[in-house]
Amino acid sequence: MAIQRIDGDVIHLQDQQQLSSALLASGLASAEAHALIVVGLSGGKAVDQQIDALWKSGQVDEAMFLNAYAIAAVEHMRWQAGDVLQKNVGKSVATVLPHYSPGYDGWDLADQARL
Repeated sequence: MAIQRIDGDVIHLQDQQQLSSALLASGLASAEAHALIVVGLSGGKAVDQQIDALWKSGQVDEAMFLNAYAIAAVEHMRWQAGDVLQKNVGKSVATVLPHYSPGYDGWDLADQARL
């Protein structure tokens, strides 16, 4: 997705989309980024439903362990995606910034729907 401009904390993207995060804007400006690749990962709806069912049935420990396992699996996929991007795009063309997403400190969760 093309970056039109960065104004302070706001990243203006193509099609008049905007993201608002001081940390992301700073990282993109430092990297002199002209475009943004967003990688979305999830454990999936079925995992969320199973965690919810376990929690509601009183199997709290099982729900917490499944949640921790799903988080670990997603983090591993995130690491793999970053590694693949870095190897295939190359440092002369792109920079893979550290993991950062809506809901983290300094980035409103409302931006998650925009991504």
